[in-house]
Amino acid sequence: MNILYFSPVPFEPVRHGNISTINQYVRRLMHKGHSVYFVYLDQSCCSISDIAAMSSLVTKLEVLPCNRKVTPQKNVQGYDIFDSYYQDKLGEYIANFCKMYNIEAIICTYIWYSKLLEYVPKNVLKIIDTHDKMTDRHLALKENHIIDEMFSCTEEDEAKYLNRADIIWARRDEETEYFNKITNSNKAVTVTHFEPEKFLHKKYAKLKTIGILASNNQVNYKMVCNFVGKLNKRMKKEPIDIELMITGQVKIMILPPKKPLRRLSNFYYKVLGRKDKIKGEDAHLFYKDYINLTGPIDDIADFYNNVDLVLIPITFGTGINVKMVEAMAYGVPVISTECGIKGMDSTSVYHHCKDIDSLIDKIYEICKNPALLRELAQKSEECYTKFLDKAMENFDKTFERNVYAAK
Repeated sequence: MNILYFSPVPFEPVRHGNISTINQYVRRLMHKGHSVYFVYLDQSCCSISDIAAMSSLVTKLEVLPCNRKVTPQKNVQGYDIFDSYYQDKLGEYIANFCKMYNIEAIICTYIWYSKLLEYVPKNVLKIIDTHDKMTDRHLALKENHIIDEMFSCTEEDEAKYLNRADIIWARRDEETEYFNKITNSNKAVTVTHFEPEKFLHKKYAKLKTIGILASNNQVNYKMVCNFVGKLNKRMKKEPIDIELMITGQVKIMILPPKKPLRRLSNFYYKVLGRKDKIKGEDAHLFYKDYINLTGPIDDIADFYNNVDLVLIPITFGTGINVKMVEAMAYGVPVISTECGIKGMDSTSVYHHCKDIDSLIDKIYEICKNPALLRELAQKSEECYTKFLDKAMENFDKTFERNVYAAK
């Protein structure tokens, strides 16, 4: 099929979970023999090298400039006003592109750009990749004392966005059920993040290095600070010989640059319409001998090769946790909260910690009994093998002509 893939997010380089998902979807489509015409709305001023990297992976890459005058607006309740993210003339451009390249299916990344689907020819299969449930998202952030930096809408508006599509991709089954309920349809299907298995088959003698991956957003920042704060208190009472390696762009939020560069970073956030200024007020939590803030790395395999245990300390959120999927794809030992494992099938108590204190208890258990690392590595491999087959099957079915037909 000729598939138009629209996204306001690039798929190279892979620095965030949403980027990783789009990257894997593009690669899967190309691997299955589809022609992928990727239309990227450039919101982050991609470098020439990044654009070249994307171009090399698809049939055709089209980069559209982002209209900086478009400022998303919220109402007094904190919800984003319907279609306020949409950029004028985008739909007309997409419609012409569909006709020019005989497009048979279009994937629209995120619901807030779904207006462009109204312009697409009727014979084109219209897919919305939701990535997340957006209803009342700002309320969940507020409840967890996190700055609102993300799109949020009412249930009624989410249904209106979604009903523009023929097929709705949800990240996990609970969201598939929810989207079908609010749209009064059966258009939603679970299409989650996946990637090829890369089992490392490492040998584990003892627990030495524990790893956390985190990008530079408020949810990840609060997650890391919350975990480190509680770990520090436990380590003060009951020290153990471990290294906590925190990898990813969250480092710039924890240890911001000197004042001139910090002002530049804050100006950049202002241009993007983000409220989270870099202050570094929690940096003191990380001034510990056992904490290693590495920042982003070029090859994520290096991270998994260098840790004995991966932590998923997230305590709220929708969608699927890409970091969990990725860790299991590498077959490394993982311990997670109940929120972190959602979307994957595991009954292990080490994947269902009720809170951060319980997660830390599991670390101490593994320190005393390092043989658990081998068991957890095996559980990762078993869990991911079952998960991958189902995930790819649901994705591939979307583009089987005899399964779905465009309206």
